[in-house]
Amino acid sequence: MSQIVIALTPAAITSKQFTAKTGSSQLTGRFTLKDYTGQAPIIQATISTNNANVGELLSMASAYGVSAVEGLSGSGQLSLNLNATGPVKDASAIVFDGSGALQNATLHTPSLTKPLNVKNANIKFSQNSMTLENLAASLDQTNASGNLSIRDFARPQIQFALGMDKMDLATLQQIIAPSGAPVKRTEFQLIPRAYAEKTSSEPSVITRAVGNGTITVGLLKYDQLVLTDVESNVTLDRGIIRLAPLTSVVYSGQQTGEIILDTRQNPTTVAVSIKMQKVDGNKLLSSVSSVKDTLYGLLAANANARFSVGGTSNFAQSLNGQLSLDLSDGRLAKVDLLNQLASIGKFLSNSPASQNPFTDITKLTGTLNVVNGVAQTNDLTAVIPGANLAARGTANLATNALDMHVTAVLSKEFSQKVGGTSVGGFMRTALANNKGELVMPVLVTGTLDQPRFAPDLESVARMKLQNLLPSFGKPGDMSSGILGAVTGGKKGQGQQQGGIGGILGALSGQQNQQNATGAGQQAQPAANPLGDLFEKLKSAKKKKQQPPPQ
Repeated sequence: MSQIVIALTPAAITSKQFTAKTGSSQLTGRFTLKDYTGQAPIIQATISTNNANVGELLSMASAYGVSAVEGLSGSGQLSLNLNATGPVKDASAIVFDGSGALQNATLHTPSLTKPLNVKNANIKFSQNSMTLENLAASLDQTNASGNLSIRDFARPQIQFALGMDKMDLATLQQIIAPSGAPVKRTEFQLIPRAYAEKTSSEPSVITRAVGNGTITVGLLKYDQLVLTDVESNVTLDRGIIRLAPLTSVVYSGQQTGEIILDTRQNPTTVAVSIKMQKVDGNKLLSSVSSVKDTLYGLLAANANARFSVGGTSNFAQSLNGQLSLDLSDGRLAKVDLLNQLASIGKFLSNSPASQNPFTDITKLTGTLNVVNGVAQTNDLTAVIPGANLAARGTANLATNALDMHVTAVLSKEFSQKVGGTSVGGFMRTALANNKGELVMPVLVTGTLDQPRFAPDLESVARMKLQNLLPSFGKPGDMSSGILGAVTGGKKGQGQQQGGIGGILGALSGQQNQQNATGAGQQAQPAANPLGDLFEKLKSAKKKKQQPPPQ
């Protein structure tokens, strides 16, 4: 540093122009320090430099007690002409005026675990703000360009319009240092720190910043979920980042809504309220759950949910909220539902029972209430060739585990094709409503990859007792009467009778189900001795009541 000539009075210290050098960098300036003996000294300074090394300038600033650069280090070239006036101990109240240019710079900050690279930025200072124009920067694998302004460096107020090629939310959380991260101090000092703040830690810049702006992102990723062509307004509020309204392309479909990230928590929580149309259902479900390569089709969905980013649990395990689904022209892989129904209902041998590796789905709709990754539904319905299905129960989105009660109602035409009331399981595992449609309550357990099917004999008994069945048009509503005797298995009586015969038949069928063994083994209906005994007793009573022939 060249010799500094100063004029000293009781009210102020004033310097003539001086030059400070370190390494290859040179800075010229002059200053006036007013009320230097008081509690709130005021500085008026003018500095300039041309193509100086960023790291060397930061060392100078830190040595002169500029608290705003605490913990910063870096490299690159900086040209600067700057006037500054304000209290030495409060950087947020300093008023700036001037301009500069930053090129090929790398900045290390306490708030980021990876360096911020700035290829180019034109700098303008005004009041207590700094504006970066024609910004071209990168952080980890994200490249960004646009404009950004920061006002009040101690409590940043940010305005921006940025375009990014890609962003990974999980990686971004790892890059943002947690609050209270140690401040890295430089060792180089030219003069003692007279007024520098002696803090040992500080909150993350994200948890201190407020502001708003707009972003476009070519690819936004979390875990395996990928959004493309993202456009959104963004609001920053001391650690809460709100993207709304947000639009994007998600697996060939359209998405609209909002996303709110709360970075104040560890792990970061994400709240979403979105609508999707014409999305590739398999790609979406495969990316957000363990349901992979299982359910195909065009999906429309509404979601109001929350999950965590970067925690020890996976995405699905942390998911809570409500999802509504509407899938069309789809396919359920790895299972042939009609073949399973044929086995449980003992369809006639001439009915189609060949095994297929999938089930075509014309329509699938329903609402899922999700708690910690476990989805519960009471209104899931599906339309498959020849049958309509209604389901209630749970599906674990993290483990694929199933616990579902499914009621299948076969159309009248398909019911007749497979045997109607002559099927082997009639009145045991298959009932018929008064429209001639077969009704089959089924239990589905196991997993989506390996589902297990068994007759739901408890539901069969309840339907017999109530003399009510669903219909093909409304598989979830008990609105139709039962066709045939409810006695325990006698076919073709064509009259409705309830009471103990139906209960006896159901009880004997339940015993059959309990005797089924082995993982994945089908519980098959067997003979119904109690029902048959009741039938014989009733027939004998009728014979006694008949008058003798004339």
